[in-house]
Amino acid sequence: MLWTPLFFDALILLGIIPAGLLAYFLLRDRRDRTLWAGRHRTASLVLAILCAAMASGIFYGSFIEPHIIVTNHEQLDLATVDAPIRIAIISDIQVGPYLRDEFVRRVVRKVDAAAPDFILYPGDFVQNDGTQTTDESQFLRPLGELAQKYPFFAVAGNHEHGVGNRQISPEHTGSVVPELTRTLTDIGVRLLSNRMATTTVRGQDIAIYGVDDIWADADSFHRFEPVATGTPTILVSHNPDLLFKFIPYASSMGIDPRTLSLVVSGHTHGGQVRLPFLGAIGNAYTDLPAQWYRGFSSWGGIPLYVTSGLGESGPRARLFTLPEVVVLDLY
Repeated sequence: MLWTPLFFDALILLGIIPAGLLAYFLLRDRRDRTLWAGRHRTASLVLAILCAAMASGIFYGSFIEPHIIVTNHEQLDLATVDAPIRIAIISDIQVGPYLRDEFVRRVVRKVDAAAPDFILYPGDFVQNDGTQTTDESQFLRPLGELAQKYPFFAVAGNHEHGVGNRQISPEHTGSVVPELTRTLTDIGVRLLSNRMATTTVRGQDIAIYGVDDIWADADSFHRFEPVATGTPTILVSHNPDLLFKFIPYASSMGIDPRTLSLVVSGHTHGGQVRLPFLGAIGNAYTDLPAQWYRGFSSWGGIPLYVTSGLGESGPRARLFTLPEVVVLDLY
């Protein structure tokens, strides 16, 4: 079954309206000693507060937080970097029923304000949930403003391929990679499908290997070759699980996996919903433990950075996982 935005919006309303009404009636009935709330004033007050908090949290997480874009600054010390390098990382906008070109324009302004040396986008440009009637990639055209000013490298994600986690459902919505490729090419974004690219920052070459999506079985390392010693090499993949696949592949080919300076991924949305003391609630169904769904971790001596991204999967909801533009300074 393909879950539609209307279905998720109905769930959101079913969370907000009953909880809000119950809080209202509990507070109202506390004045009447003949009613349960009037006879149990402390209990009814606590219950009303909990219901109000639940309704407010769902409303905030569904309609406010998803539209608050923050810029998060990170740093990484790499021995192979001779001069500072600034990378902007954006991911998982997933334009479609929830987010469109106006949201993308806001992202563009955030990235441009950071003045990066280049931009990396680890997949999921469009929602592609099976309900779209037009080419969703057209909402991405504001990204062309960035591509005109900065080298811009991207890979496809599972949403572009229309493939979900096969552990949950075998259904898929079909690939829109051809449409996305045409749009990105038109606006100047370079989509890397199992290919290496290079860019130069202050006289230093940077190698970028973009890997297609692992859930779509589109990933391949057959064009990966170690570059000159001392050249920073960044692997960009939508799903962080690609790193766990690369390590044994490299070893089998006689390549030191640590030839990678950094892996940049998205996909997890940081859990999309996080709760105090519990952490990520959303399950990205990856081999990456949930405590590393966002930020830095290290595997086999290789730094992995996972961004929480900008959009939503399933319901239009984020909680304590603000949409982010990451500005990563390598030094």
